[in-house]
Amino acid sequence: MKNTKKKQEKKTIKGFQLRLLNNDLYMDFMRSVDSFVTKATPLALGITDCNQRFQQALKVADEAKKQRAKHPLTAELNNLNKIRKARFRCLKGHVWADLDNEDSELREHARILRDKIESYGDVMRIGRHALSARLGDMGRDLSEPPFAEPVAKLGQTANLNAMIAANNACMEISDERRESIKNVVPKAFIKARAALDKAYRELVAAVNAQIDASRLVDNSNITNLAELEDFAKIINELIRSYRTTAKQSGPDKKKDADDTDDADSKP
Repeated sequence: MKNTKKKQEKKTIKGFQLRLLNNDLYMDFMRSVDSFVTKATPLALGITDCNQRFQQALKVADEAKKQRAKHPLTAELNNLNKIRKARFRCLKGHVWADLDNEDSELREHARILRDKIESYGDVMRIGRHALSARLGDMGRDLSEPPFAEPVAKLGQTANLNAMIAANNACMEISDERRESIKNVVPKAFIKARAALDKAYRELVAAVNAQIDASRLVDNSNITNLAELEDFAKIINELIRSYRTTAKQSGPDKKKDADDTDDADSKP
């Protein structure tokens, strides 16, 4: 007589190409994984040894990332990035405010600009280099017909020009930093990221192996199945969220030094 199958297939942690994440998103993802492991406890998940290697690799990667952040132009670049975001929010805020203008003509101009600005997506959630390209396109498009007239009618030409200038300044410093950073810890983070990828894959494999083992009808060794399945569900939701964010960032033809996808991963 054939063994009966369990009614519900056990779900494992899905694969995730970590190379799709820029360095900032990558480290955020890994720190999130670490926090969820800590919350569930490595002992309950049966991954104590794997987690020790994962935490060590995460610590090394964190230190390597900090070394890159110490570049003399980093503070200036971060400040310029904040300024251009503020300029964008200022422009957007004025346009959105005129959606309720008493003048129907101005409301229509505001609607046209709102639809155009929204077509660029949620620019506040994308990476720094992707933001440069997105604001560059936006600045050029809004400066030309048919959008230049609505911008002028709403009195936003100065705010648009300020956003364009701030974006250009940010890109200029970014290019300068990218060239000079080649001599600052050139491959430390690349190696650290590759090692962390490996540690993450080992951790995922250890969890998945236990869930897979639970599918055997006669297997009674998996006593922590509930914890494993809950953890897998959480990590899959995390992966789904970061995969969406990575897609919103868009493919970058020209990578910034801190936005380079250096490591591959196939959990």
